[in-house]
Amino acid sequence: MKKFLLVITLALLVSNLMGCSASRKTTSNPVLGSWSYSVESPEGTYTGTIIITELGDQLAGEISSDQSLGNIIISAIEYEDGLLQFNLQGPESGELVAKVRIEENTFSGSVDNLTYGVNGMAIKGTRNNAGEVD
Repeated sequence: MKKFLLVITLALLVSNLMGCSASRKTTSNPVLGSWSYSVESPEGTYTGTIIITELGDQLAGEISSDQSLGNIIISAIEYEDGLLQFNLQGPESGELVAKVRIEENTFSGSVDNLTYGVNGMAIKGTRNNAGEVD
């Protein structure tokens, strides 16, 4: 179970942007940017950073955790009508699916672990940089 938590933590960490320049730019896409998050899992609260960027006409991202080292690439990122969904595959946690509703500079929703059948873990977050990306 510790490995499961470690993977969730790793999955929720983000430290570097993918495909972005070093300068800052403002964007009108409400999902882009750096977000601090917390997830309530059966093993405790995990915190970290999610960074969402644009790579061409697609959304891209990484997630990182304050409780462990490393970044995990987010896949299947979809955003429509205030709803953001993404998947990630942790080395020990297995496949995770997050679904959140974004409202201005906050989000809330749930994370399901499809591998271990742990569903409905609460996730919430706050934008770190109000629509700017590196």
